Amino acid sequence: MAVFTLTVTNPAGVDLSLFFPGLLGTRWSSAGYTPTSGNSNYRIISNGVVDETRSYSIETSGKDYSFSHGDAAVGGTITSATLSVTPMGGTKAQLATLSIDLGSYTTTYGGVPIPSILDLTPAALMRFADRLDSNRATLVLKGADGNDKLPGSQWSDILDGGRGVDWLEGMGGDDLYYVDNQGDAVRENGGEGLDTVVSTVTYRLAEGTSVEILRAFPSSGRVGLTGNSFSNQIFGNESANRLDGGAGNDALTGGLGRDVFLFSTKLSKTGNVDQILDFRVVDDSIWLENSIFKGLGKVGSLTKPAKLNGDAFITGSRAQDKEDRIIYTKTTGSLYYDADGTGKAAQIKFAQLEKGLNVKASDFFIV
Repeated sequence: MAVFTLTVTNPAGVDLSLFFPGLLGTRWSSAGYTPTSGNSNYRIISNGVVDETRSYSIETSGKDYSFSHGDAAVGGTITSATLSVTPMGGTKAQLATLSIDLGSYTTTYGGVPIPSILDLTPAALMRFADRLDSNRATLVLKGADGNDKLPGSQWSDILDGGRGVDWLEGMGGDDLYYVDNQGDAVRENGGEGLDTVVSTVTYRLAEGTSVEILRAFPSSGRVGLTGNSFSNQIFGNESANRLDGGAGNDALTGGLGRDVFLFSTKLSKTGNVDQILDFRVVDDSIWLENSIFKGLGKVGSLTKPAKLNGDAFITGSRAQDKEDRIIYTKTTGSLYYDADGTGKAAQIKFAQLEKGLNVKASDFFIV
């Protein structure tokens, strides 16, 4: 399998689109080559204006370099590359490096043939790898300590922003994201593959981000994870996690630890039903947002949850009196909320548990 790993080396953070001039407006300035190396220098065009304050250079190693289509098209078989910036009147500084591993094809091909150094876009790299081994190419983007921007490809990418507040966009393919800051922004449109976010911190998926799977990093300890209006699969780890599916029909798995399953979005008669796949009555609890679930007794908060009034819970198929608000149907595992307990307002299903659990009022808290 071919793996292209692009690593930010500048601790202040980098927009890796700079490594891919095909993704940005650029003006070429000069180029050169030897039989085993090539370089192209360019400036960025932003909003129609050329940035004259700094120039960028891509320097590659490999073989068979030549001018192929005019001065700007220095091409050859590339084995590695670096991106550098030179401020006007300043010193050149390296920003990022690209390494290439073609797996079993490395000996045969010895690198990636590219017609122009200015065409090191993910699409160009991955198209070559895809011809070698269909659907077996991966682009790995690694940020540094600063605020990085990592643009992926139409293939399956791995994006890790590193420290800082990062912007990550995988585009097509089944992408894997690693986030370690609550401000990290993940961008995915619908229909762009089966995507996963793995977080080492408490993290909320932004609305409009079409990510199917949200996971707590195994050794990250007690983190909270919140989905969005898409139907998400959310997984905790071995610690005590707080999982909130958000809107949508979500699947929640707490893992080991004393987990909390939070319900904080408006209920619906036609959806927004979350499935808790591993609810353990001896360890786990369900927290209910007081602005949605009313008439349940004393109101608490996320920092100090209040116990559900014992009279507000019943096991059965429907409420028996006006005190009954939370209903667990043992034969089906369905969990309902009845706004008045009288049947005047129809009960609404908001969660699905396993059948036959010994669920009690003490498993619920109001926040």
